[in-house]
Formats: sequence, structure tokens, C-alpha cells
Amino acid sequence: MNKETSSEPLDLVDKYFKKGIELFNQNDYTAAILCFDKAINLDSVLDNNLDSILDSNLDSKCAKVYNYRGIAKSKIGKYNGAISDYDKAIELNGAFFQAYYNRSISKGKIEKYFDALTDIELAIFFCRGSSRFRNMRGVIKGKLGFHKEAITDFDTAIEVNPKLIIAYYNRGIAKRLIGRKREGDRDLQEGLYLAEEEGDERLKAKIRLVMRG
Repeated sequence: MNKETSSEPLDLVDKYFKKGIELFNQNDYTAAILCFDKAINLDSVLDNNLDSILDSNLDSKCAKVYNYRGIAKSKIGKYNGAISDYDKAIELNGAFFQAYYNRSISKGKIEKYFDALTDIELAIFFCRGSSRFRNMRGVIKGKLGFHKEAITDFDTAIEVNPKLIIAYYNRGIAKRLIGRKREGDRDLQEGLYLAEEEGDERLKAKIRLVMRG
């Protein structure tokens, strides 16, 4: 393959990937999946015909495509299909922390909490500074009934990002569940203040619903 044409496969994969992201951002997840399918099918056809350097680049790109397709499938409730896509993304890139994170969410949706915990641990291993990942580990620990351990993760998430509203919400609930209602209410109040400050109507409604309970 000559140098002038060697980038064409990557260009085509990139074209379908970008279109898929555009549709994803418009909440048209079914159409986005079809674009991601085209990118992935193109990779399968080309996989045996590329030199090693280009093949490595294509694998990196296609790991991202699989990850995005997994997110799109998760958005329409196809959690098992999403998990299969995250599996493939991780097969192509074993340090792909975002795919581990996303797979943990999908496994949580189908109540495979111990498997989800393993995935979020791997996400944290590869990206130790993420407040979102610490928050998610707290959520999963809470689902397993480990509320004190969950609170520790929410503490860390808030330390890393003091404006992470969802961590205040989750910590408030966890504290209430172990009888620390006054502390929990303070967290919920702080979360509500931040949500109002940021204009996050969804989280405002979510926090107010819990506070009324």
C-alpha cells in the first residue's frame, strides 16, 4: 500500500465515526448505531490488508467506535449489547479506562454489581484522578450494601471535585441509610445549592424529591 492511499481506511472509519457522534449528540441513538456499525464493518474488511502501523492506528480508532456504540446501545436499554461492545473496545485497548467505566455502568443496570465493581476498580487503576470514577465506585458499593465504604469514595470524589453535585447527592443518601440523617441532609442541601448555581434542573428535582422524603 503506498503512502498516498494508506490513510484512506482511517479516513473512512473516521467519517462514519464522526457522523455517528453527531447523531448521538442529537439523541438519535439508533441512527448513530448504524453509523458506528459501518465504521466497525469497514474495520473488519480492512483488518487483514493493512500494514502493522496502520493496523495499530485503526485498532485505536475502532476501540473508540465500539465504546461509543456501547454507550448508544445503553441509552436505548440494550445493556448486554453494550457490554459486548465494551468488551471489544477493551480487547483492542486494554488500558481504555472509559470503556471499563461504561461497562461498569451497564453491568450495574443488569444488577451484576460485583462484576461492575471489578470494572470500576480497573477504570480507577488506569485513571486515578477521576472524581466521576470514585463516585461510581461509591454507587456500586452502595448497591452492595457497603454504605460506609461508599461514603469514603464520595468523600474522595468531592475532594477531587468540590462541585460534583451527584457525589453530594449520593453521599447524602448513603449517610441517611446508616442513620446519619442530619449530615446527609447537609450534603443534600449543598448539592441543591450547587445545582441551583449551575442551573441543573434535573438534579435539582432529584435532590428535592429525596429531601421531601
